[in-house]
Amino acid sequence: MIANPPFNLTTALLRLLLDDPSRGPCAADLVIQWEVARKFAAAPPATLLGSSWAPWWSMTLVERVPRTSFRPIPDVDGGWLRIRRRQPDLLTPGLAPVWEAFLREAWPAGGASRGRGRRQHS
Repeated sequence: MIANPPFNLTTALLRLLLDDPSRGPCAADLVIQWEVARKFAAAPPATLLGSSWAPWWSMTLVERVPRTSFRPIPDVDGGWLRIRRRQPDLLTPGLAPVWEAFLREAWPAGGASRGRGRRQHS
């Protein structure tokens, strides 16, 4: 998958792609908001959401895309985020709900930065 989604749809798109590791993509290259790309590519993951995906996908920040490269010109730069399926997975996909529950308990503030609306894994 290659995409440059509207910056305000980044999290929704990533959740759609990555929340269910039993069906996610093998590869995705996205141009998203620079700061968001930096957070998701951090090692170790800088967010609860990024940590919840880490057993199944690796994320790399390829390069910064200047805001002047876009039309209309946004207020912020973009970042090329490369997402690849881990081979092999670090956890089996069926453990995703257990992994997320563990992270929510261990994350500062009980995972408050994770946000709401996470779909249940089946």
